[in-house]
Amino acid sequence: MGFWDDFKTFLRKYEVLSLAVAFVLGRAVDDIVTSLVSDVIMPLFNPLLGFTTIDAWRDYVLQLGPFAIKLGSFIASLIDFVIISLVIFFFVRALSKSLKADES
Repeated sequence: MGFWDDFKTFLRKYEVLSLAVAFVLGRAVDDIVTSLVSDVIMPLFNPLLGFTTIDAWRDYVLQLGPFAIKLGSFIASLIDFVIISLVIFFFVRALSKSLKADES
């Protein structure tokens, strides 16, 4: 077997193309979720939290003596993670049900 045959076997065995597509789609979902949090969800909560600008909460820093803890950035990442995880969960759940229905 030559190099190209080994390479094609590698691509098929590890489904590299599917992985690349999943990565690109995952990145797109990340952008959508970040926009959802920043542009839709947080503007509803900003007045309740006392922030005047849309992304001010992302810049919130908790100062503990000489330490600056970027609490807003951490909370933003946490919210993004939870929403992305939920989207992936619902997608995989729907796909699993669809595949089970096709097998029946």
